[in-house]
Amino acid sequence: MMLGIIIGLSILVIVLMWMIVKLADTGDRLLSRLETYDIYFSVVNTSIVNVLKTMREVDIRGSFESDDEVGSTFKQLDILTSTLSVFVDDPAQVIDKLLNSVSEDGNDSN
Repeated sequence: MMLGIIIGLSILVIVLMWMIVKLADTGDRLLSRLETYDIYFSVVNTSIVNVLKTMREVDIRGSFESDDEVGSTFKQLDILTSTLSVFVDDPAQVIDKLLNSVSEDGNDSN
């Protein structure tokens, strides 16, 4: 009887240790992926900011930016850079907004 309890607890401890190792490995892989995404968004944000700066340098007089069609491209790039800047600086804020919008959409469909 006592031997059965010891064997059972030993198996339980081994299984729990295996689960902890697997979870730690998964956490490391997720952290690595998160760091990769952070670098990616920083590079994309920098690229878009540089494109917007170059477009503004080319448009010295502001005639393109004030134009309806081309001006909308300037505005879209400006919005995109501000959104990406917030995401790069404070990703938790963007994720919270996304989660709130998804939960609100789910509540509206009820």
